[in-house]
Amino acid sequence: MQTKLTVALLAVLALAVFTFSQSSEYLTGHLTRTGQLIIGNSPPAVLDIYMNNQHATNDPNDVTINPIENTTRNVTIKVTIEDANGNCNTFTSNNGTAYLCNGVVACNSSTANHTVSLVYNSTDGQWGTGNKYCNMSGNPEGAYFYELNGTWTVNVTVTDGIVNSTASIKNWTYGELAAFGYAAGGTISMGTLNLEQWNNGTGQEQARNIGNIVLDLKWNATNFTGQTYSDTLNITGSNYIIDDDALSPDDTGNLEQKFINESSNVKVTFVPASGLLRCTSVACSNQNSTFDVYWHIYVPSGLLEDTYTNSIEVASTYH
Repeated sequence: MQTKLTVALLAVLALAVFTFSQSSEYLTGHLTRTGQLIIGNSPPAVLDIYMNNQHATNDPNDVTINPIENTTRNVTIKVTIEDANGNCNTFTSNNGTAYLCNGVVACNSSTANHTVSLVYNSTDGQWGTGNKYCNMSGNPEGAYFYELNGTWTVNVTVTDGIVNSTASIKNWTYGELAAFGYAAGGTISMGTLNLEQWNNGTGQEQARNIGNIVLDLKWNATNFTGQTYSDTLNITGSNYIIDDDALSPDDTGNLEQKFINESSNVKVTFVPASGLLRCTSVACSNQNSTFDVYWHIYVPSGLLEDTYTNSIEVASTYH
């Protein structure tokens, strides 16, 4: 019995030693290391350009913006951006520029007629995987009434502060506007006139091109009618003159004076030989974009004291 117990104890001890010797081969130590990689900056890309909510493409007919006479037309630019790093919500200062240039030209800061700054549009926010898409918008830019019609170029570039996007260049159309102004208040006041004589330099007003097309102007007028007694001052074809001089017959101005025809259906051309030119500024001070209009009228005797009115009509055609 003693012998059996001794053998059993020796067997257990041998097994324990074997087990320990087997485990010690795998528990010699423990190490942890750090992996590292670098995600580089991805340049932003301009995907789409919208002008007044119209999608700009290489075809200028896809965006048409029409001028407004004698004022400006607001042009609003919005662009859709892709930034793979998902940080276009930080594009809030000097991160985007749109250049607007007349013609199909190399459109940049040196040639631009208008420059618009673009920033992240927080109202539209970000979307897509990793928030990599967003819109950038600019404040409305006023396009002047007199600017050349036809095909224009828009060039948009954005930056993430590290690298610029590739320029996105598209075309659009600025429409034609045939418009002129004369006697803005609607009444040509010729003053209090004398009977049996020429009354010179009356009703002085200015004709002005308020569009972006060169125009010819044709004029006619009806007889004058008294408002109280209905007397008539007839236009005879020799007693009513349109001129750019305050005096007559001293025709020293740029334009030859013209007699208004006795028929109100017959128009006379009265405009600079160049046509009424486009303005080159808001002041419209370039030659032949404006001109003075005076009326000379001979009033016969026999007309009752009264206020007389007629209709003066002006029509334009392309020069």
